[in-house]
Amino acid sequence: MAVDPRYHDRAWFLIEGRWELRKGFDVSLQGRIRDVLRLPAAPPPIPRPRVGVDLHVVLFN
Repeated sequence: MAVDPRYHDRAWFLIEGRWELRKGFDVSLQGRIRDVLRLPAAPPPIPRPRVGVDLHVVLFN
């Protein structure tokens, strides 16, 4: 998962080797996105999407 720290209503997910942007998260999910930003960043398994800011990448099992 990769999060743009400027926005809490969206995140990038690595699905089948491609980053896919999901947007329009409700308020409760936006709180979880803020929590993700507090987790330690991990090196991305593939290059991050280029969106003009360093995305915060976290890995989940």
